[in-house]
Amino acid sequence: MTTVEALQPAIIYLGAGLAAAFASQAVRLSPIVGYLVAGLVIGPSGFSLVEDNETTNFLAELGVVFLLFDIGLHFSLREIRTRRDDMLGLAPLQIALCGLAFATLGLALGFDPAIALVVGVSLSLSSTAIVARILQDRNQPGCPMGRSATAVLVAQDIVAIFILVF
Repeated sequence: MTTVEALQPAIIYLGAGLAAAFASQAVRLSPIVGYLVAGLVIGPSGFSLVEDNETTNFLAELGVVFLLFDIGLHFSLREIRTRRDDMLGLAPLQIALCGLAFATLGLALGFDPAIALVVGVSLSLSSTAIVARILQDRNQPGCPMGRSATAVLVAQDIVAIFILVF
């Protein structure tokens, strides 16, 4: 693989991301919506401008690392101690109730009980990228609700790691 071939997905992603950010801003939508649409357009279900290869997988992993790093910058150990009720009370309650609701729906659709439970818990997790961006757009990351939401997101991210391993 030549250097140009290795950089091509990164260039496509940057261009699509930039176009999505400008387009979503023009129609007064969150850039996250624009990024999702751009991903659909350039991905395998769209124009297939990028392939599933080492570079694409590396960039995807790097994006997740940067997202978690950004959250880590704004969430300290002191904040974890302060928000432990949210992380140990609110987050498990939200995951359990939403997971149970989705698992019940899965059972009603005929899924195997174990599969329904895994799918239900997976669907109960919020998208950290979307919620963090919404909080930022509304200038609420520092308010009590924003801090509680961030604590729940961090707890959900930890649960997501275990679900992926499972």
